[in-house]
Amino acid sequence: MANNDILRTYLERVKTDIINEQRALGIRLTGASAESLTVARTRSGKSGQFEAGAVLTSIKYLPTNFKDIGVRPDVFPPFGEGSKLEQWVRRRGLTATDSDGRQLTTAQITFLVARKIHAQGTEIFKSGGIDLAAITRDSLPETMSELAIFNASEIRETLNLAIVI
Repeated sequence: MANNDILRTYLERVKTDIINEQRALGIRLTGASAESLTVARTRSGKSGQFEAGAVLTSIKYLPTNFKDIGVRPDVFPPFGEGSKLEQWVRRRGLTATDSDGRQLTTAQITFLVARKIHAQGTEIFKSGGIDLAAITRDSLPETMSELAIFNASEIRETLNLAIVI
């Protein structure tokens, strides 16, 4: 197993741990962020002719800080047209009616969700959040052992070739 393979394995572990943490905290709603997590090979060189490593990416929302604590109460999240909250409401297919039985618009529902977040905070905030630093740190010992074993055997093989008379 090469260093690049070990790195990809590590990132796959991190990906799995993020998804499991979302489930354990009860904050995996649509699964869109988890499903968009991808471990991809990176290429280097003039025209990407050799593999340089791997990267964990997400096309959906993924916390940008190491401790995603969500949104605390007393904070109004952006809720205008095109906002992430409005997109979330649309993805969820949320519908509601007013006291007279009239269908609420997506904008009205988005405002109500924002108002609830302002009053109570998000589920991520209430659960204590996802600690990405801990997730990545917890997978490191096994990865470091794999790298040490691989590199030791590479060094041994190189020395054996150099010593051949």
